[in-house]
Amino acid sequence: MRAFSLFIFLFLYLPVAVIVVFSFNAAPNMSAFTGLSLRWYAKAFSNPLAIAALTNSIVIALCSAVVSTAIGSAVAIGLMGTSRTTRIVVQSLMMLGLAVPGIVIGLASLVFFSAAFSGAEQAVAMLAGWEQAAKLFSFGRPTVIAAHSLFCTALVVEVISLRLRQLNPSWLEASNDLYAGRGETLWRVVVPFIVPAMVAGGLLSFVLSFDEFIIAFFVSGTKPTLPVYMFASVKRGATPELNAIATSMLTISILVSVVAFSFLRRGQARA
Repeated sequence: MRAFSLFIFLFLYLPVAVIVVFSFNAAPNMSAFTGLSLRWYAKAFSNPLAIAALTNSIVIALCSAVVSTAIGSAVAIGLMGTSRTTRIVVQSLMMLGLAVPGIVIGLASLVFFSAAFSGAEQAVAMLAGWEQAAKLFSFGRPTVIAAHSLFCTALVVEVISLRLRQLNPSWLEASNDLYAGRGETLWRVVVPFIVPAMVAGGLLSFVLSFDEFIIAFFVSGTKPTLPVYMFASVKRGATPELNAIATSMLTISILVSVVAFSFLRRGQARA
């Protein structure tokens, strides 16, 4: 059993380890390892296109995390007072955002935004008589943020709902006995209790959005995210510079995930 588990781990993570090792390769190709060097990291971080794509990915991931955390928290709190059947139905519908293949969401987002932009352009041109209305509506950061927030919200709802199941009902009863209204109970009891889950859900949403490729490929327009930029670059051939970029992305994702799970564990310990 241990040997089988070791084989699974090697199968999953050995290719990643190869990318990390060869990102420090001094040779300009990936056929042989000739020594350690940071030249490819220096080249990657001096590439204006890569830096622009990295900045775009970070901004989109931050905005998606904020939007999904706000919406997901509201949905999870709103489900507290509903019946078990209602919670199951709503959470199942929310989880469809994670269950549906990314290419389906990406294509659906592309069709939706194209139709919405076309209608908005025609309305602006008709009402304002401005023929250049097409410049107001285009694919870019807002479309990627909207599409990423769709499946990130489902994750936030699930994380906060798990946290709310640990909430002691006697705390709410005590708050009512002390003549606190619903708003005050929400602000003084519920929100402080779910803050660790909100932070963890936001951080996990950041990681999902930062690493996501398929949806961004459809709706990023002329401002590609870092995964889209890497996909376009690798078609010209894999280089150590791409290994350096991939290792940097992996490091960011791991660090953010570790922080997210530490918040979840801290919240569970307090509970």
